[in-house]
Amino acid sequence: MVSDEQLAKWAEEARLRASRNRRIWLILGPIIAVLAFSAIVGPYLPAPPPAAEVPVDASPSSMPPSPSPSPAPTVDPERVRTKMEMLTSYALLMATVKDCDAASSALEPELKRGDPIRAYRAAEVAESACLPVASKIRDFEVPDGLDEKNEDEFKTTLERCADTYVERWNAAGTLKSVIDGEARVSTMAELQRSTERAQSGVMLCSLGFVSAAMSAGVTQAELEALASPKTPSPAR
Repeated sequence: MVSDEQLAKWAEEARLRASRNRRIWLILGPIIAVLAFSAIVGPYLPAPPPAAEVPVDASPSSMPPSPSPSPAPTVDPERVRTKMEMLTSYALLMATVKDCDAASSALEPELKRGDPIRAYRAAEVAESACLPVASKIRDFEVPDGLDEKNEDEFKTTLERCADTYVERWNAAGTLKSVIDGEARVSTMAELQRSTERAQSGVMLCSLGFVSAAMSAGVTQAELEALASPKTPSPAR
């Protein structure tokens, strides 16, 4: 038979565990919104300006003369190769960050469930998925055909993207520590700092790639096709 002293001891241990969990989630609550890790954004490109409208009632005499047909533009094989290399880099970037983005995006809903074990496991998955991303991005090759200015900008973009995913990896690991009970103010500050850097870095990474791709001749339609590939309709 369990003694009253043992029952009291168990009750006190349960009370302390519950108190610690409540403290963790009270601290986490205000930053859950910050922890909404956005997936890498698709190309944010301005819409092309609308074509000039011709008045319906314009008379033939008021219409400008038709321009003479211009010769077909010549195709520069080097520029075509650079464009294809840039498209390949953009597609490779999305494939490289896909698992980290998905695991990071899953953290917020798990936190909102209020289950520390599920949240801890989700943070563990995100930490593991984001770990190799930065080194893979740093291994990307710079297209040969870029001029010096665009080459420097592309290298800067690669470094920014790599740093962004280091921050995502760090944020997931720090979150895991917080859930495990290390809810010190310094740890919470580090979590918030890494999360904010990762969110802003994702946007800058994507915009940098878009800018580099357009400088290499990639069109908006081609970028959108890569960002949102169409799924073939099932055969009937």
